[in-house]
Amino acid sequence: MLLSFYIVGGFVQYKTVVRTLGALPDPIVGKNKKVELVYANIKADSSVEFQLKIPVSAFRSGNRQRDVDVAKILGYPEHEFITFELLDVKRWEVKKFLTEKEGDIYAKGKLMVKGNTKDYNFKIHFKWLDDETIKLTTGKTVKFTDFGIDPPMLMGFVKRAEDRVDISGEIVLKVRK
Repeated sequence: MLLSFYIVGGFVQYKTVVRTLGALPDPIVGKNKKVELVYANIKADSSVEFQLKIPVSAFRSGNRQRDVDVAKILGYPEHEFITFELLDVKRWEVKKFLTEKEGDIYAKGKLMVKGNTKDYNFKIHFKWLDDETIKLTTGKTVKFTDFGIDPPMLMGFVKRAEDRVDISGEIVLKVRK
């Protein structure tokens, strides 16, 4: 193994828009600071292993009832976690990651929500903060329906969420010695 990492900190955030008949769109944002790193390794052959677990009950939006509702929508308690696994990073992207202080790499990953998986291509921005610490930032727009979830209705069918969720995240990793 060339490099192995552990998590120092980070978050995952969602943003969706709720529409009410005859009213302006209402954005809803929830943040989860309890991101768990399952593994993060770069092997000698430049292959990458990376997986995150995000507890669905740990999103905070500033509205306790909404947070409980979001956890239920995401399948809690049957599905306690959203998982993300990196599937493919090209060798030249790994080389860029290892030799440059800051930049963007492109990868393919698998997101599992409520027991349903979908593969996505996405961009990861990286920035080495020092010789051992790196910050990774990414984002992707997904649909509720991609994961077998109907866009939620709120307040007795007066409000409905759009079938779109902007997911973003940032994690800080440190090289394991």
